[in-house]
Amino acid sequence: MKMKNNQKGIIQLLLVIGIVAVLTFIGYLLYTQNMQKQKISVSAVPSPYQVQYQKAGDEVAPVKDSSDLTSVDATLDATDITELDTSLNALGSATAGF
Repeated sequence: MKMKNNQKGIIQLLLVIGIVAVLTFIGYLLYTQNMQKQKISVSAVPSPYQVQYQKAGDEVAPVKDSSDLTSVDATLDATDITELDTSLNALGSATAGF
């Protein structure tokens, strides 16, 4: 069977589209695999800040009555806000690269 003039390039066009589709699929698989590795590596290792604040949270006594609230209020009033701001700014600049 003889091909017409406008049908001669269809095989090459389909071949190019097929190659592009296969490469796109392989790239997508590699990209999703890489993203999963990054999520695991970031969440599996706690940062020093995480460890510090988890320990601080474990040391806090539960509030059972109003005298406990007064005690907690006094503790919060004595907290050095500047130190917390410095820690947050350092954490913010550390994560700015992501």
